[in-house]
Parts: sequence; structure tokens; C-alpha cells
Amino acid sequence: KMAKTMGVIPEKIINYKCYIDGEMSPTALVDAELPDIQFMSETISGAGIAGEIDSPTLGHFQNMEIGLNFRTLINQNFHNFTQKVYALEFRAATQSTDVVGGKIQTGKLKISTRVVPKNIALGKLEVGKPSGSNQKYSCLYLKVEMDGETVLEIDKINMIFNINGEDLLEEVRDAMGI
Repeated sequence: KMAKTMGVIPEKIINYKCYIDGEMSPTALVDAELPDIQFMSETISGAGIAGEIDSPTLGHFQNMEIGLNFRTLINQNFHNFTQKVYALEFRAATQSTDVVGGKIQTGKLKISTRVVPKNIALGKLEVGKPSGSNQKYSCLYLKVEMDGETVLEIDKINMIFNINGEDLLEEVRDAMGI
């Protein structure tokens, strides 16, 4: 794989679409804030340890939050605010430059999630200006695919943490009898 990417400079997202429960996102969508992925951790100390160690817990994550930012408040915002689980999917075209071959390359990025609404910010009212409303969702499931290859899958409910084809929670589920 290293030979495939040598001389290729990843640059940007060309464009993207958002789908909510399989339907194309509202036209007022400006951008999406993807989640920060941070392990749950605990500080440990004790005999034989020279200080403290922040110990991440295998395959367990802090809350992951996704934000959708809108130009203006629209009716669709309230359809996606009902307390239920939504399938939120982002499909993007990426741009890279092959500096050896001198070509611009297009790639695919797909981010599939299952989310529950946390809040809605109505924005502000100002004459002749967008309202700048947004919604935040708690992410229960996250899958990232690059050019058709799954590079990350986090399924909190089913205790799956798959990174580059390896499920790091397989032994944990086995130890728990599930």
C-alpha cells in the first residue's frame, strides 16, 4: 500500500452530500462537524509506578458528537429532532495530486453513523443575514470507508472496535461470553 500512496498528496474534500435515513440532506446545510474520537481513560498510580499514567480503556470511547450547521432554520430541522436513532451518512469526493504522474485524483470517503439528537440551536435573527442554526447529535455507531475500504468501525452497542480490518474487542466479547 505504501507504493500506491508515494508521490500522492491528499488535498481536500471536493464536495459532499449528507443523507438522513436515506434521504438527501436539506439544502440549507452548510457543513458538518465530524466527531472527535477519544478513548475513555483512567489515571492510575501506585507502588512501582513513578507518578501517574493515563490508561486508555481498550475499545471504549467517550461520547462522540456530530454537528450539522445550517445557513438558516428550516422545517427539516424539526423533523430530525424527534428522539429516535437516525442513520446519518456522509458521502464525499476527495482530491489528491499524483505529483509523479501529474494527475489530479478523485477518491471516495463515506462516513456512516447512527445518531440520536442532543440539541438544536435556533441561531439568531438579523435583517438580511442567515440565522446560523445548528444541531448536535450523539453518535452511537461510526464507520469510515476510504475508497471502499473500511478503515474504522466503532459500534458502541454491539461492542465492536474495528480498525483496518482488526476487531480489537473480539477477545473482550469472548471473555464476557458474548
